[in-house]
Amino acid sequence: MEEIISNYEKLCDSMSILIEKSGYRNNFLAGKLGIPTSNFSTKKKKGSWTPAEMKSLIRVIESDELEDYFMGLIMDERKGEETINHDEAKKIFGWN
Repeated sequence: MEEIISNYEKLCDSMSILIEKSGYRNNFLAGKLGIPTSNFSTKKKKGSWTPAEMKSLIRVIESDELEDYFMGLIMDERKGEETINHDEAKKIFGWN
């Protein structure tokens, strides 16, 4: 559960970068959310999105490139954590 919250916080913190990388203009995305462009710009600057707004934005801007970027952020954050190799995972999960 803690991991879900951590990933959500990372998404919140990264939203303005993801918007920039998506290539969509602020006025287009503001229109998709049904808010004035000035409000969109403020939210983008402060990161003050509601969960519903974030969900709507992700639906519009989601792409493989953005998914890779976000996963890279998560992987960088976990560099120091313990990992297991494929053979160990097979044993743990009973995969043949």
